[in-house]
Amino acid sequence: LGTLDAAPLVLVSPDAARVYRISPGQPRDTQEVQVTARGNVPLRRLTILVNDQPLASRDDSQLSAWWRLEPGQHTFQATGVTLDGQNVTSEPIVITVVTS
Repeated sequence: LGTLDAAPLVLVSPDAARVYRISPGQPRDTQEVQVTARGNVPLRRLTILVNDQPLASRDDSQLSAWWRLEPGQHTFQATGVTLDGQNVTSEPIVITVVTS
């Protein structure tokens, strides 16, 4: 964990390689996972991506957003721009979502 904390940008959640299950007994729009990214350096822009598509973006060094579960394998990553204009990217996290 010390290595991750030293990275300029990390995804705090979801946990890598986690398997989520869609429950048929609950409305689909209530079945979400929180995605949180944190810059370990000051950032002027932070974006969370799901499958290379923007989920949320903010002019800050920390960002959380909710993503609705969809069946399949999904890759989460964060990208940011430091105060001096350097582009930084987190390590990707892959999760799997299954149906019951």
